[in-house]
Amino acid sequence: MECEPGQLDDPRGDWERLQEALKRQWGLTDLSIDPLVLRRLQAALREGKHAVTVSLWRDREVIRAQRGHAEGVHGLAIEIGSTTAVARLCDLRTGALLATEAMMNPQVRYGEDLMSRVIHGAFARTTTNKSLA
Repeated sequence: MECEPGQLDDPRGDWERLQEALKRQWGLTDLSIDPLVLRRLQAALREGKHAVTVSLWRDREVIRAQRGHAEGVHGLAIEIGSTTAVARLCDLRTGALLATEAMMNPQVRYGEDLMSRVIHGAFARTTTNKSLA
């Protein structure tokens, strides 16, 4: 998106001009911005020649500002289950699944079910504590 460059006769800061551009171009109002993103906003606008790509959380908060026009928006979901760990890469614009990777949960060596692992952990701590005494 394009944001107006700062002018000497315009007292608005970068965040105010970005808010106005988001309202005008996308109809977004009452936005907040992550403080860390705000700190980098000026650099992103200058490096992108007043063009930035922003990422929003729930259409309420700017959580990322990248210089220029960025095409890809991806998300990574990670599920750590009792026997496997799975990662899925998705295109957040289309919802398309781009890649999936899975592996055995390394904790499975202590038992296939959760209770076996809890017992193993508790037993390992008691044994370690006794050997230290």
